[in-house]
Parts: sequence; C-alpha cells; structure tokens
Amino acid sequence: MLRNNRHARQMLKDGAQMGLEGFPCGFGVPSGRCDPLVERLRSLGARTEPYDIVYTDPKLRHQKIRLAAHRWNGPYPDGSVVRFSRSLYGCSAPVLYCQLQRGAPLARSVLLAYELCGTYAGGENSTLGSGLEAVTTLDALRSFAEAHPDFSGARKALKALAFVGNGAASAMEAGASTVICLPVRYGGFGLPVPALNFRMDLENRTIFIDLFWPDARIGIEYDSRTWHVGQHKFEQDSQRRNMSRAAGIELITVTKPEVQSVQAFEDIAEYIAKRLGKRVRKKSAEFYEKHAKVRAEVFPFWRNEASSQMKDADPVIEYDLADEDDGHVFGASA
Repeated sequence: MLRNNRHARQMLKDGAQMGLEGFPCGFGVPSGRCDPLVERLRSLGARTEPYDIVYTDPKLRHQKIRLAAHRWNGPYPDGSVVRFSRSLYGCSAPVLYCQLQRGAPLARSVLLAYELCGTYAGGENSTLGSGLEAVTTLDALRSFAEAHPDFSGARKALKALAFVGNGAASAMEAGASTVICLPVRYGGFGLPVPALNFRMDLENRTIFIDLFWPDARIGIEYDSRTWHVGQHKFEQDSQRRNMSRAAGIELITVTKPEVQSVQAFEDIAEYIAKRLGKRVRKKSAEFYEKHAKVRAEVFPFWRNEASSQMKDADPVIEYDLADEDDGHVFGASA
C-alpha cells in the first residue's frame, strides 16, 4: 500500500494514531466472504495475496484462503495503530517494520528501513517513484524497538537500524550504502553510515551529495543515465565537481556498471576506507560468498550468476595510509 498509494502513505505518516484506548473493541477476523475486504485492500494499492491481517480475540482464530490471520497478543503501545478509514486500520511504521523482520535477511531489513526513512518508494510494483515525504524516521523506528524489546522483531530491528541513515532519495543510494556499511562478517565493507543527500552550500550554489562522510570530506554521487545525459548536463556535473574540489570536497562519481562490477565497487569502497583512516584487510573466499548474497538481496539487477566476477584466492592489497595515491580517480570523472 505504501509503495502504490500516496494517500495511504500520507495517512501512515501523520494520520490518526491511537493507542489501546482507541481500539474499536478489539480486532476480529471478518466473517463471511472476504472478497469485499480483499477488493478494498487492492483498491488501496495492496498487491500480494494472501493479505496479512491481525486480530485480538482468541476465539476467532481461523484461516481464510485470501487472508492470513495472525493473533496480536500485545503490547499495544500508543501510536501502534493508524486509522485509514471508518473500518480499516493499519499498523504504524515502527510496528510494521518490526513485523517484517520475520524471515528477512539482514541486508533486506536494512534496505526496508532506508525506504521507510527515505523519499522514494521501492519494489517492482511501485508507481510512486521518488520525491516523497519520508514515512517515518530512524529515531522513531529505533525508539519503538528500544522501548518494546519483547515486541516481535524488535531486537532484529535494532540490529539492522545500526546500518541505516535518513534521507535516501533512491533505491540505488540505499543499496550502495547498505553494501558499503554492513560489517565484513555479513558481506559488506564495514564503513561508517554516511549522511544521505547531504546539503552543502558552495559559492553561488547549493548541492546535495548522495552519500557523504563529513569527517573525510568525501562523497559518492550516483550517475544515472536517465538524468545525466547531454552536453549541458555534462558541463553542469563538471562545474559541480570543480566547485566541490575548490571547497576541499572530493566527489566520486559512480555509474551503474561500476555498481554491477564486484571489483570496481570494492575499489571504490577501499579508497573511501583509506580516506577515512580505516585499514583495508585481505578478504577471504568466505567473504566473497557472503558478499554475493548481499548483492543479490540489495540490487535487483545483480543475480547470482554474477558470482563469476568473484575474485578467487588472489591476494588483496593492504593499503598503508602513507601510500595514498592522489591521482586515483573513479567513474565518470576519469
């Protein structure tokens, strides 16, 4: 619903939120045929059957073909339920996020949090795209999970939220940040979480940097062919890089082919690690197996057959900060 219906998204963001006192005598499983409810959910943008619904009365436990009914035993914290219409209620974003932890790999959980805290809608069926208001914030998700550690999925949610930032504007930004920031033991590169769409006021111009590490004054700009085409855009990007360089900021332009390439993307991550003062260590074959799984979970265009790109037992260079090569340039800026 959030990915396909702007109204539902807005209702979840700032609609009528209620605690236990606002419940309409508890939630029951619909009686009779469930077709009207299913059609109502479809009209709101829900696409995948069976639909998951919750109930609070232990006497009403039963299953319907098009509905998967789950008993909610509580707790019912304030703000855990949102009213979408006179007779239709939904879980708030923190509750939804905790519930969706069940069976989700860590990388997928991180990506979901980026979407809820970002300004885009993901998923293959998304019709909303980008330029949206965030449904919730990282602080709201974390506060709920910390306040209710026994709530289903809360502990797993807190684990994933350690690698999330607010303000992602696209699935590609979120995916790149996920792979870069997940710990090495999970198949990521273990870098600190960057600021996303960081505002930088330069001389006569304000820019927003996709992924930015302020301490090292280095950032990543994703160059999508959809927007970065034509001579005029090329000149704008060149001017943007020159102005940033004059302000002491290094922008690394990353293209989709570089994201698709295991080696190229690792080179970029290791260069940023070096700028952040982090030592880059040799990675094992086990790491690259986990890395392939993370990529397949995060990037829809990356499939397991790309594992043929995986490096074998060849040695990986360990950088020394004293050996930094100022002439190493990546992406379109090359």
